[in-house]
Amino acid sequence: MKKNCPILLISLIVFSTQILNAQTSSPDKLYIKSEIQTILSTLSDNSNRFEYLQKMFENTGKDDKNYDEYKNIWISTTLAISAIASVCEYENDLLTLFMDLKEKRRAHYFDVRIRSLETSIKQITIMSEQIQINNKLMPPDLAERQLYDNLKKNIDSSMDLLEKSKDLIIQLRRE
Repeated sequence: MKKNCPILLISLIVFSTQILNAQTSSPDKLYIKSEIQTILSTLSDNSNRFEYLQKMFENTGKDDKNYDEYKNIWISTTLAISAIASVCEYENDLLTLFMDLKEKRRAHYFDVRIRSLETSIKQITIMSEQIQINNKLMPPDLAERQLYDNLKKNIDSSMDLLEKSKDLIIQLRRE
């Protein structure tokens, strides 16, 4: 028993330090993963909302006219909505895949995920500006004004979610 006592003591010390190390980083990582799951869920909801808003814009019938400048502006708006929705779905899918990776493999993708999110935020910003210009050039009627307000809220929400995702990935990389 006396021979086993030092071995048991050393084992106990080693295991207890491993448990302490696991406990200090684990809550942070769990929090980040939980936040990312919330973002993924909300981004998915926003993508569905973009589809709905695009259908509502298309249902106004403004794109059914023969060629004219207003029709082109209107089509430009619906294309921008579609592009924003696609970017959000793309980032949602890649973020899901990224989080499904084991930590060793995930480490290889941190920089590219961060750059991708930054680029997507810039793309959505540009498309949002295009929609705002279209809105000024072809002011919406009273019914369409609510569509534009809802669209702006959804775009802003999506950009905030992508920005928050980027920040969480940066934080996860530091862990």
